[in-house]
Amino acid sequence: MIEVLGYTGIAVVLVAYYLVSTGKLAGTSYWSNAANIVGAVLVGANVYAHQAYASFVLQCAWFALGAYAVARKYAIGRKTSSGN
Repeated sequence: MIEVLGYTGIAVVLVAYYLVSTGKLAGTSYWSNAANIVGAVLVGANVYAHQAYASFVLQCAWFALGAYAVARKYAIGRKTSSGN
């Protein structure tokens, strides 16, 4: 099961990268960042289970960057919609 999670995470990240690279999805969109977050969690679960801790740290950083981007975009969206 852990292998399926890892491969699914890889697919999610690669599809998002393809969509951003071909201009079908903005790199700053919620969907792009959400895909990075989901992919990082799934791949992170796999590498942690295999005790590949350096790769796990990379996935944690990938997750953190995606989460920061989503939170920032949400905060900016709220600020703009409230008229401030």
